[in-house]
Amino acid sequence: MNPISGRSSRTLQPRFLPAALLLTAFTPLLCGFGPERAATVGTASLGRADANVATGTNIEALASNPAGVKRGKGQAFELGFMRNPLVGSNNFYLASADSSSPAGIAAGTSLGYAAGDLAGGGTFTTTEWRTGIAVGAQSDVAGLMIGASARRMALTLSPKGGKDIECAGWTGDVGMALDLAGGVMLGVTLRNVLDIEGIDTTRRIAGGLGYGGKKFVIEAAGSWQLNGDMPVYRAGLMIPLGDVAALRAGFVHDEFIGVLKARQTATLGGSV
Repeated sequence: MNPISGRSSRTLQPRFLPAALLLTAFTPLLCGFGPERAATVGTASLGRADANVATGTNIEALASNPAGVKRGKGQAFELGFMRNPLVGSNNFYLASADSSSPAGIAAGTSLGYAAGDLAGGGTFTTTEWRTGIAVGAQSDVAGLMIGASARRMALTLSPKGGKDIECAGWTGDVGMALDLAGGVMLGVTLRNVLDIEGIDTTRRIAGGLGYGGKKFVIEAAGSWQLNGDMPVYRAGLMIPLGDVAALRAGFVHDEFIGVLKARQTATLGGSV
């Protein structure tokens, strides 16, 4: 029985399994998709619940849809720390992106470390390094961007009363974004295109539809395993407050069936 499929998750009823067995079953899923959220995703993205597959720009786009790195204007840098008391996690990260190349190529890189609690007891730690590039073309009615990113992830799960489970290796994402007339934005990403050192890494498809204007940016997005199971739905809003600040809000509903703490979250934040 495949522990990664939605069918097995219903028949196995994982909430009744011993923590160590459950962790072993879902290690490929956690290695492929990352625990909770990628360690390299920053606070600006968190403020709108990481709903930026279609509308992400610069550093925000690096983890969600690398094609959006091309939307940036000039250079960007972000350094931060996040504490999520709902899941007992701490996250340090730094990231930069540059779209000022005269060759028309945009690029970004990020490094993150996260540690937190597992739902059945125990802890996890993960370190992630990600780098990506994007190119684009513009016509009178639309702009098309294509991007790819590679990432190195090392994950350790330490269940209460069990042995540590570790996995590490390289994988990556590919994405496309389309900006249409009137501010309509579309995006699609294939995540985890490579297995991690022989692990059958779960691949996910993410899509988003959004609107980006001077007064606000809004998006509805979702991601699924390629067989349609374990969906995650997101909605996010960003309202600029002048040239240097913004108000962000979002909501995420996560049906990821794993070992981390669950799963409907509302976000509200600001940035300068």
